[in-house]
Amino acid sequence: MDAKTPDASDSNRSFAESFAAASLARDRSASRLESIVRKIDLIADADIVRRQSSGSPACKAGCDACCHRVVPVTLLEAFRIAARIRESDHAPLAGRIKIYRKETAPFRPGREHEARAACPLLVDGLCSAYDARPLFCRGLSSFDASACALWRDRQEAQIPEVPGQMAAARGVATGLRAALQAAKLDSGLFDLGLVLEAILSDPTLGKRYVEGATGPKEAILDEHIWRDSVDAPATTAEERRPARPALRTLPGDPTGYPDPHPRQTRWSSLCDRGQFENAFKTLTPPRGDAERLLRMRAPAACASEDEIDMWHDRFASATEELGQVRGDASALFDALRLFHTAALGYHGRDVRPLLEPMGPVICRRIAQHSVPDLCEPIEPRKPEGKLRVGHISLNMTHSHSSLWARGWIANHGEDVETYAFNLSLAPDETSSEWERLADHYFHLPGRVPPAARFIKDLKLDVLIYTDIGLTGVNTQFAALRLAPIQCTAWGYPATSGLPTIDYYLSSDLMEPKGSEAHYTERLVRLPGSGLCYWRPSVQPSSKSREELGLPASGPILLCAQHPTKFIPKHDWILKVISDRAGAPMHFVESPLAYVNDVVRRRFEAIGLRALWLPRAEQPDYLRLLQLADVCLDSPGWSGGNTTIDTLMMGTPLVTVPGEFMRGNHSVAFLQIAGAPGLIAKDLDDFVDLACDRGRQQRSMTSLAVDALFDDLAPIEAMDELFLTVTSK
Repeated sequence: MDAKTPDASDSNRSFAESFAAASLARDRSASRLESIVRKIDLIADADIVRRQSSGSPACKAGCDACCHRVVPVTLLEAFRIAARIRESDHAPLAGRIKIYRKETAPFRPGREHEARAACPLLVDGLCSAYDARPLFCRGLSSFDASACALWRDRQEAQIPEVPGQMAAARGVATGLRAALQAAKLDSGLFDLGLVLEAILSDPTLGKRYVEGATGPKEAILDEHIWRDSVDAPATTAEERRPARPALRTLPGDPTGYPDPHPRQTRWSSLCDRGQFENAFKTLTPPRGDAERLLRMRAPAACASEDEIDMWHDRFASATEELGQVRGDASALFDALRLFHTAALGYHGRDVRPLLEPMGPVICRRIAQHSVPDLCEPIEPRKPEGKLRVGHISLNMTHSHSSLWARGWIANHGEDVETYAFNLSLAPDETSSEWERLADHYFHLPGRVPPAARFIKDLKLDVLIYTDIGLTGVNTQFAALRLAPIQCTAWGYPATSGLPTIDYYLSSDLMEPKGSEAHYTERLVRLPGSGLCYWRPSVQPSSKSREELGLPASGPILLCAQHPTKFIPKHDWILKVISDRAGAPMHFVESPLAYVNDVVRRRFEAIGLRALWLPRAEQPDYLRLLQLADVCLDSPGWSGGNTTIDTLMMGTPLVTVPGEFMRGNHSVAFLQIAGAPGLIAKDLDDFVDLACDRGRQQRSMTSLAVDALFDDLAPIEAMDELFLTVTSK
């Protein structure tokens, strides 16, 4: 749900609170209290009818399965119900309450939601106080009466509920309880059966209540009873505990977007076109700290190693300057939206020397002075209930930095309650998958401070940033302290450099010896690949070589990785392989035109024969992998999703171990899939193996692609880590 736009439940909650508060301020007579509840019920019913427009509930007279439970009520609701019970019905009701008390006793206190006892108001399958039924009961409807009966008989735990109906009832109840609390009246929740018994046995309870008396202690219910009483999977975010916090904006918050100065607008346009040197000159000399920050942005594809050195020197110098000056922190925080460090990972260098000094500048120099309330330490939550683990990204869409993470959020253990925070402006089908997989899903595309407070107010135990370095928005959030434990992972396979990130969740098979030195975070080596990868369902097309733009004959040496992964110091390798094989190298174009231009010019300069293929839809892309004789990995930053796709198509993929984790994705996948023979010993052996068709085929004889998918061991290890560190 879009967190920027309040829905009807939000406005109804506010109206219920203001109406009840105004009414209580006028007088607190019995008739006034009853009129308050009657009006509140009408508000809830109107919202519920709107919610039911998507489909008719299966509920009808005599369908009473949902009446076999402990029902939470406020005292005002209980007084209204009690007033409708005729004196002649008191004795039969007392008898039913006695049975109810006995049947629910084993579940008190704390497990009332597990009870399946008939409500004392249930008579011959009908509610004897239906018109005055509590708000909780008004929120209960189902699309399948038979499923409800199975639930009542403890044969089925899930009931297909009407989307949003319980949220509507709970929202109005929350408003009523807020008004009661403001009026210094008991606003707690009580067991309907037990509180009715107390009211009927003590006629003065209503009068004493408006004078400040509290409800009967033995009937008090835990605050979570409303949520825990509904076993069905929640259908909207509001139907899940904890209750949805508010989006809070505070005075002094950053405006959310950088200053639209013509210089910065031109800088952004030049960067989009890949003219990074001209963009740098546009902001030279920098006018303020925001421009100093923006000038640090480097291209992902460089013409030479010397150019990489130049950009790294500029980054280091700007970091030093930003750490010394004291300008407008809010303007800097807004400028972070356009700043990211993704390009640095493509340069084949250790990024820690650059990002470790920059991290404190972002967190302490910028974020802490912009939104100080979001940078304060957070004490771990007292162990109770499930562990709350969130996943957050701007790229929670159909992107390589998102697809892999679905296996994590889908397979956390039963002790974990999952949250997904989608920061993207345009959700897609993959976003919808995240919404289905997470226990709680929130779309938060607006300004950072209120969205961050929203997340912080959920009181998570752990927050996982799946790909911090890829976007500036990710960095803005990651620079804050929104959970006691914050992690990042291989959506961006390098350190964040941010002191707010505690753990880097990686892979035991991908991390070289001593790689802890590459991270400012504490490195966690999850078993195997560290992933629970889903088997893709898309099948290759049946197009011919010619239809895909390939030569009609001759070997196909394919480099399917993104061209930015091929760095200048490794160009010679491709040239030697092409010359020895007597065949051109085939590359897939980048969607970034400047990347194609830079890499093409480098290849032309060394005389590498290169054929460039346009990007294709997934079926044609898989067919391309299938038709290739061999796929060559990119040394330094190897394939992830692409490697798995290649092996699925039965095509050998040749790789070589890298210095950093990002250079060992394929190394891990080939070991798991039973094809370690495709891992070269060094760069010279990489050339030999790429040209040795027989060696490739022998290495493929034991290929077991299925081993790459649905590995739960990494998630089990992750959950164990989280449970351990949060219990300290």
